Amino acid sequence: MPLLNISTQQKVLPRAGNKETLSLDEKRVATCSLLFAGQMVGFMMARCLEVTSLPNCNWKLVALLKRRRYDETPTRISLREKRSVRASEKEFGKQKVTTECAKVFQTELGLGLVLANKSSGQSLLMRFTMPTIMSCVDSASAENVKRTQLEAEALIASLDEIQSKVGHVFSLPCTDRASSNIKAENDIGSQSASAVNCHFLCQVHKASQVQSKQFDHCERHISGLLHCALAMRGAGTRGELRKMLFEIIESRLSIHLGEAPPQYAEHRNCVLDLYVNGKYNQHGKSPQKRLALQRCILSYFFPGNIQDENVVEFYVREPTSRQEVLSWYKQWAIPMLLPSVCPIYPRSRWIGGECSLNWAGLLCSFHNLLKPLMLKFGAPRGFPAPAEAPRTSATLHTFQSGWDCVAVPAEVRPDESHESEHQTDAPDLEAEGWANSVDYNPFLAADSERDLLDRATGNVDWQRLNASMKLRAARWADRPDVGAALICMRSCMEPCLHLMHSLLELASLKFDRKQQSLVARGKVRDYRVVAVANLTVRVFQMINGKFRDTVRALPLQHMTRRTRVLLFRMLSRAGGGINMLMGRDQGYPFRLFHLLLSGQVEKIFQDPVCLYDELTTKLLMKFPDSKALTSLEGSSVVEALAEMISVDIAGVEARHAAARRINSIRSCQAHTMSFESLSSLTITRSLVKHRLDWLEARGLLPPKEKRRRRREAKEKKFHCGGGAWRAFLHLKKGGFAKSKALSPLYQQIKSQGLQEWQDLKEIGKMGTVSSRAGHASFGKRKFAGKKQLQAIAAPQALEQQLCRVAQACSQEALRDKEDWQQTVASVAKHASEECGRLVSLGHAANDGGTPVTNPAALLAKSMAPSMLPLSLSGSMLSRGLPAAEVPDTEVDGLDGSNSGSKPSMLSVECLPPVAELVKDGMEFFSTLPNRSGLLKELVEVTQSQSAMRLHCDAPSLSGVHRGLDFHEQECCKVAECVCGKHVTAQRIHANLVSLFRPFLRVKPAAKAKPDADSARQGSKPAVQKGKKPVPRLFMEQGLLVFKFTKLPPEGQMPSFDTSAGWDTVCQEPLADADQDSGQGVEQSHVDESIWVHVSYANFRDWHFSFLLLDEQPESQVTTDGRQLTVLRVPEPSIFLRDTVAFKQRFDLKFAWKAAMYIIFVDDSELAPLDMAPEVVEVLRLASVPELLVWKATVGCSEVCFHMW
Repeated sequence: MPLLNISTQQKVLPRAGNKETLSLDEKRVATCSLLFAGQMVGFMMARCLEVTSLPNCNWKLVALLKRRRYDETPTRISLREKRSVRASEKEFGKQKVTTECAKVFQTELGLGLVLANKSSGQSLLMRFTMPTIMSCVDSASAENVKRTQLEAEALIASLDEIQSKVGHVFSLPCTDRASSNIKAENDIGSQSASAVNCHFLCQVHKASQVQSKQFDHCERHISGLLHCALAMRGAGTRGELRKMLFEIIESRLSIHLGEAPPQYAEHRNCVLDLYVNGKYNQHGKSPQKRLALQRCILSYFFPGNIQDENVVEFYVREPTSRQEVLSWYKQWAIPMLLPSVCPIYPRSRWIGGECSLNWAGLLCSFHNLLKPLMLKFGAPRGFPAPAEAPRTSATLHTFQSGWDCVAVPAEVRPDESHESEHQTDAPDLEAEGWANSVDYNPFLAADSERDLLDRATGNVDWQRLNASMKLRAARWADRPDVGAALICMRSCMEPCLHLMHSLLELASLKFDRKQQSLVARGKVRDYRVVAVANLTVRVFQMINGKFRDTVRALPLQHMTRRTRVLLFRMLSRAGGGINMLMGRDQGYPFRLFHLLLSGQVEKIFQDPVCLYDELTTKLLMKFPDSKALTSLEGSSVVEALAEMISVDIAGVEARHAAARRINSIRSCQAHTMSFESLSSLTITRSLVKHRLDWLEARGLLPPKEKRRRRREAKEKKFHCGGGAWRAFLHLKKGGFAKSKALSPLYQQIKSQGLQEWQDLKEIGKMGTVSSRAGHASFGKRKFAGKKQLQAIAAPQALEQQLCRVAQACSQEALRDKEDWQQTVASVAKHASEECGRLVSLGHAANDGGTPVTNPAALLAKSMAPSMLPLSLSGSMLSRGLPAAEVPDTEVDGLDGSNSGSKPSMLSVECLPPVAELVKDGMEFFSTLPNRSGLLKELVEVTQSQSAMRLHCDAPSLSGVHRGLDFHEQECCKVAECVCGKHVTAQRIHANLVSLFRPFLRVKPAAKAKPDADSARQGSKPAVQKGKKPVPRLFMEQGLLVFKFTKLPPEGQMPSFDTSAGWDTVCQEPLADADQDSGQGVEQSHVDESIWVHVSYANFRDWHFSFLLLDEQPESQVTTDGRQLTVLRVPEPSIFLRDTVAFKQRFDLKFAWKAAMYIIFVDDSELAPLDMAPEVVEVLRLASVPELLVWKATVGCSEVCFHMW
């Protein structure tokens, strides 16, 4: 029921509704919808509680589940509250509603009730969903977040009373990783002692951060892509670029008679597999047909060696003129090489980055056409002489000539004199090795472009700005490493792309429909909380495969050590980021659901207690053994949690975009949209969407009607005359849009002067006479489509291939559509059968027939008499009561407590009849005398709910620590026990950080003293950023490797740390003392070295993610005679957090020292088989000394450890 349609509004409000009051009616309808939804959900839950509390009822209300997903976004919108009042307005007492940039919160609230019947062994989950609730705050502080969430829960009637009477209450919020959200949820959980609060962080945001960190190694190439995209925003740029590209190909084209050589097909197919790939698409639907046709056309017109930058070869079977071949290229090849201008690389979006890489990479891989195209487009007159900027400090360019500074010894800790020698603003590793070429610098022209913005008037010199963008894009395309970097980026982003799109698929409604279809067919469904952990494992397998494979799309000239190192760095960064940010997916609570649903319950109780999170801990407190956990009540709670838990806020983020789009559209050529209107529109849209999804799943939606034109099409007035040219266009069925393509043929006919030209002239004269008489010049004309015109000019061999490809793609798309329709139909059929069965059982019980045994039918019988509000009829039972979505689901590994049969879980989605209530309620309000002020009160309620929440007015946090009943250990965060006897892993990490942090810490910049002018004007001096030392730059760029060497234990007893507290001393690992005392002799020392690559570093808490490497016996030598150590990624690749690596891989009974190495990079060529990024060569970083990070003394009766 579209609640905001004007025609529907007139039906809902027959007396008061009209177009003039549409804005007020939107607010009234939204307020009624929100209030009625809260009342109905509270009423239905209260009825369930009342039914289960009867003495002769076998049903028990086991648990209440609350799921909240929310997020905030800054939006410029009209607000009622003013944040400041001008002095002039204070004098006259005026306060206007102004437009402010405020924080808009969107909250999605869902509830679930778990009921169980011990006598029948059945369980039931009733799910409720509230409309999207919007709130406006001045800042996203923890106090405001807490207030918005409590206000959202307060809309549900009697929720606190129901919580107090339910045995188990679970709160399942899901947000992003903002500190205010975490702090607010901790405070909310501390106030309700009985509720279990399990806060899930959005997995999609984590995957997005991993992808962003992965591309930090190619930041300058990302800037180059952005400059290309921004330089092509002008009108007519695509046509101009296509014309330039055609001229370039025309100058290089070489036509040969015969068959194309087959040896070049493999490399071309690898390039097409990389860039013309429809596996992922930013719009959710892959254009398989368009990409298949593009691939077919490019393979036909570029059959030769695409690595040759000087010649474009084309082979024909029959003698063909060069002009005809060029027309083929212009008509077919150019649009496929350049289908559009360069897409903007989306830095702030989750998906779509591969589109920019595909655009530039395709042009760069085919005869390196990107370079001459961008030079012709951005710098047709050449590059201006760059201004030489004086270097005030050393950069990583210093290592360019033989890496001399790497060998500079440094035996002491870095002091100020050492740190000042290795300072730089940003790493410059990408340009290293290209000293003779003009290095691309995105800020190269910053000094000469300061006058582009007039500070006084705010005007921008757009002409010079566009020229600057083109020049920067040309400089980037002129780099010799662009092709290799694009191929590396596109190849290495594949695992992250798979992770992101799989997470978005898990967040979609399609995932729910597929699982419901599996249940309808009697199969076991999947859950998001289990699928996300399995997805992480698959991504690690993909990264491991990327380490072993070579990128076959690389041309021979780019098969260098530099390219291989870039591949290694990007893959290592991706794996380390996933391990650091998403590695907790392998721990609890994800492991809890995986083991329970797979029948491995005993393993839960075998794991250490320190690995448990709050949900697992409190769940095991209520179900202390495997028998209780697998009982009817325990299995019902676990399965309901698995279905209700959400691991992302992608839907909320999508509604942010919808809200911004609505705000922009409605604020165009009008007043800025108020927050009241936006909130009302969002509430009704979410309610309608949920209702349509509910009806679609049950097959109750009518077929979609074709859109009709609002106005009838009028006949066109004919003002044009005749002439030979118009006659020619009429005969060729071409309009004005096709005139450019048909013009060469017309000129050819005109120049020949044959009979055809004479006929065109005669027809043109008659068209002139007809036009002067007031009629159409040549009658009604049917225009030919673009495909028909192209098919006429296409070569016969290509045309046959295109027909086959198009037919295959159409059949595949038809099969996918039929499969999806069958999936929805099976779910709808199953739901309708269950709904009919519930209705029949409910009527039978009312008529005194057989007793009701189905749980949903029992609830329907008890709730039906009270669910007839206002003038709704008896058909309310089929509309308002839920239909079974997941009937009798059998889950592997869950054994019944008594009969040994697997318990079943009936999942019911309850849709309160809010739309019907709103319609009848508004009609009832309109019949009241003088309407009793209800309509005005509804608007006032909307205004009060839409008022901005100020931080100064928000109640302060309680300050109660959640650790009174539960404290999450560090072991739970890393999914590995590192406490107790394993606490030494944390100690060695603390030693490592304390010793090497002086070499990695950013030195704060000295405060600049204000000059006389700035002091006179009162302006603050510019803030200077701190300088980063060279080891820090190496670590950020993924070039740093640690070598840990085991040393024999020292004989003397070390001194203990007198500053350590009792809590620290109690955790000292004095285990294994009995074993050591029984041995009586010292163990023999064995030399051992452990190599780790710092793949991901968090410089806030100084935790690292390591990639383990194996040292190879062979060694290599640089050109200047220095020894290189060869390291290889093991099979499979192992990514570990620092503390986990120290626990699993280090024998801490011995001393360990650490040294820094850097990955060696140069432009030496490698064989194709050696391009797998599993091998790197490292060189000692002598500017950082080798430090002892762990001391150990092995005595006869005890083991003592020393920490600085």
